[in-house]
Amino acid sequence: MKFNSKQKIGIFLFGGIELLLFLILKFVYDGVYLFDRLFILSIINLFFCSHFIFPIKKMYDFIYNKRYVLACVILIVFSMLGYHGSSLSVWNDVVQPSYELESDGLVFGSVRKIRVDEYFITTPTILSQYFNNFDSKSDILMGRNSYVNMFPSLPCKNISLLGCLGNLPFLFLPLEMAFSMSWLLKIFVIFFGSFELCMLVSDKKRLYAFMGAMLITFSGASVWWSNMLILGIGAFAVVVMNSFLKAKSVRSRIIYSIIMGIIGANYLMLMYPAWQIPFGYLYLGLFIWLWINNKKSLSFKMLWYVPIVLLVMFGIFLPVFNQSYSIYLETISTVYPGGRNSVGGDGRDQLFGYYLSLFFPFKEFVNPSEFGNFMSFYPLPIILSVVTCVKKKIKKVKMDSLLVILGVVAILLSIWNFVKLPNFITKITLLSSSTAGRSQLVLGVICVLMMVRLMSKYESRGKITNDRLYIITCISIVFNSIIIALLNYYFDSYLDVWMNFIMLIVFVPIIDLLILNNKKTNNILALIMIMLSVVCGVLVNPLAKGLDVFYDKPAAKEIRDIVSVDKDSRWLAVNKHYALPNYVVANGATTINSTNYYPNMKLWAKFDKDGEYEYVYNRYAHIQVEFTNEKTSFNLLTPDYFAVLLNINDLEKLDVDYIISDYNIKWYMSDISECIYNYAGIYIFKLNKK
Repeated sequence: MKFNSKQKIGIFLFGGIELLLFLILKFVYDGVYLFDRLFILSIINLFFCSHFIFPIKKMYDFIYNKRYVLACVILIVFSMLGYHGSSLSVWNDVVQPSYELESDGLVFGSVRKIRVDEYFITTPTILSQYFNNFDSKSDILMGRNSYVNMFPSLPCKNISLLGCLGNLPFLFLPLEMAFSMSWLLKIFVIFFGSFELCMLVSDKKRLYAFMGAMLITFSGASVWWSNMLILGIGAFAVVVMNSFLKAKSVRSRIIYSIIMGIIGANYLMLMYPAWQIPFGYLYLGLFIWLWINNKKSLSFKMLWYVPIVLLVMFGIFLPVFNQSYSIYLETISTVYPGGRNSVGGDGRDQLFGYYLSLFFPFKEFVNPSEFGNFMSFYPLPIILSVVTCVKKKIKKVKMDSLLVILGVVAILLSIWNFVKLPNFITKITLLSSSTAGRSQLVLGVICVLMMVRLMSKYESRGKITNDRLYIITCISIVFNSIIIALLNYYFDSYLDVWMNFIMLIVFVPIIDLLILNNKKTNNILALIMIMLSVVCGVLVNPLAKGLDVFYDKPAAKEIRDIVSVDKDSRWLAVNKHYALPNYVVANGATTINSTNYYPNMKLWAKFDKDGEYEYVYNRYAHIQVEFTNEKTSFNLLTPDYFAVLLNINDLEKLDVDYIISDYNIKWYMSDISECIYNYAGIYIFKLNKK
């Protein structure tokens, strides 16, 4: 086989870079993850050098046509190797920090301590199901035998799996592989759901669709807050609806109806109204757009498929909800989060925070999770969409129904973010169960979809004159100056002169190109936006491997050894850090003060017969327990975190068998227990039962 000069350069480059990578990793970063680092960098190197070896258009056509095959290969290989994006390496500094593991799990990147909900709470509770044989009822969490297929939604061997497809891998794969695949599946669902949706929005312009998918999947909102599965679920619902409307055969429509039912069940099972309601407005708007576009193929016969969708959706959801109904009632009657009754008007400080995403991966911010946003350039895409629609109206040309619908939803949610609304309006619209701070994320997605639509459908083809470029640059400078001024007003302690300068340098050209919206420059804009999503999103979470931090620490092995002999034992964590109880449940021990997803009212009422502290413990909460010689009391530390100051004489009311602590409490325990473990800062006491 003969190679031309360009291909020879590509092959030479690949070999040379591979050798250089190996030498650097071997002599500078040698360690347990040498193979993993070389493997990942080799994939990136291969992709880069392929641009020299293969015809570029054919290469990208191949990637597009085989995208799901390639995705499955990546998913399977990465899952087999145990890769994920969790920051669970933080546990090394929490449990027995003086005992260093040979493999801390960190392959590339930095741990993000702010993502505590993921690595301190969600991950340990999921892992607890491994020791519960994935049963739908568990007494490991909270020391209370109750259902765990909705509150929280954990992997269970029942129909709830169809309502949370990300849990499926735990039933057929080894634990580490299952955890990895579950993590990666969520990213894949968001990315491919967003990509296919943007393909619809852009009329199949691949580059713009890829840009939209990257901006959504690797937005600050998704990577800092959580993998926002609602983005993928909703996007796929729209895509499947489009396929249903275009299907010709009854068989195809039945299949799409069943898929829609499963997607609907997954949406309902998220059980987070703060996102479900505002995102519901967006997806309903997109459905209406599809119905308008396909109005010629609409018929009353299609209503016959609605019962199929509802039957599948509620056939999955209702049995699970019925099992967890009592827990649901407890949850909505809590002070937090059940007491939410928002009237809006308090989301404006977060609406303009998208520029900050550029700095979050590199400079610590107080709470990037709450202020993580989509690179939406709000409100510019909305303004440009309105201008586009007005121009069409003036020319007496039919307006773009998608831009109109997105604009209406965007304006309504913008009002909700800026203005306090009367209670009856928020109740009727259901927005009272959300907050402006949550709904502003929907505005971010709308703006991304608007950018994709404007770039693909309304790009100008004329010559770019100097006068026009000058005017647009002036507008860009003014727009950026306003946004940066607002950011300095809200976040003056975070931003400095150099950061303001960087924002101007980076974003003035981007806004220039966005307003210009010219066919000659839009490809450049799309590539810049893709690179921006890599910097702001891809680089946030680490590339990690395995679960050694949970299972290879000496304390973890001791907990499992005790539980294997004393399976019905109940544990209490006396802790300086609320994470310790969740570490115990990750190793299969029933722990009463692990994160309470709903209040354990009967338990805490034993110490509070008059209900003096009910406001403190009637909530979703992490629980810190400390011993005292004073009367047992409760102290609210944050809205989701309280401390129990437990009188040692009240300990028997908890009916626990073992106490684990991250500091020495033997002066409290000497008369009532035996210290059976003391190593590297972890103490385990076995209580003397009467």
